Amino acid sequence: MYWLIAAVILVVLEMFVGTFYLLVIATALATVGLTEWLFGTGMEFNLALLGVLCFGGIFMARRYQKRRSRANVQVNQPLDLNQVVKVEQHLHDNVYQVHYRGAVWQAQLQDSDDIAIGQTAYISGRQGNVLHIRSTLFIPTSEESA
Repeated sequence: MYWLIAAVILVVLEMFVGTFYLLVIATALATVGLTEWLFGTGMEFNLALLGVLCFGGIFMARRYQKRRSRANVQVNQPLDLNQVVKVEQHLHDNVYQVHYRGAVWQAQLQDSDDIAIGQTAYISGRQGNVLHIRSTLFIPTSEESA
């Protein structure tokens, strides 16, 4: 019964903390509690089972988070890469106002060439809401794509 109470406490604590690991440990505690209730297992077995479930669950959660974060990094940037934008206005220095995807964006010119109003440019990257543009197509090198 104490295992299940500890599991409930960890689930409530998880709501305030926001880590996924407390849910893994709470699930392990609930599993041990149910195992003890159904099969009447002893304390040594329960502690060993808790250790194995916690270690395995945390290992799997960590692997999932790493795989998911790597996939997000690789997916977000290339969608806009080498897309065409139309330069509408020169704002200041190398910052321009461009039209892309039906909206007005700020863009920073990345190469030394000047771009005239009405000319098309190509997206070489993005930082927040600011597009990075070039006057020619962008071919990333191995250092820039990492």
